[in-house]
Amino acid sequence: SVEPLDGEAAERAIAAGEPFPIAFGGLGLAAVHRDSLWEVRKDLPAIREPGLFWHPYCLPFVRHGDYHGDDRSLCARLRSAGVELVADPRLRVGHAVTTIIDRLRG
Repeated sequence: SVEPLDGEAAERAIAAGEPFPIAFGGLGLAAVHRDSLWEVRKDLPAIREPGLFWHPYCLPFVRHGDYHGDDRSLCARLRSAGVELVADPRLRVGHAVTTIIDRLRG
């Protein structure tokens, strides 16, 4: 699901088959440009653990009394970095399982 910046404008855009700006959206089927993630990374700490080095792009947080879970936290970080978020109603997405992995293979 997505949270449009302007609900009425989003309805008009959907009817016209055009993209519209959003505040937040689910990341299950999102496309994020690498440059956008580099912008977000500038303000994130580097987490170092034995054998691991990573940045908490999707780490949940609370801001102004609102809980931002993993998807919402990345969207908030992208927006703070100046990245425009849009939903495109022309795209049809879904989940399809073509292979079931039942054990790790070497």
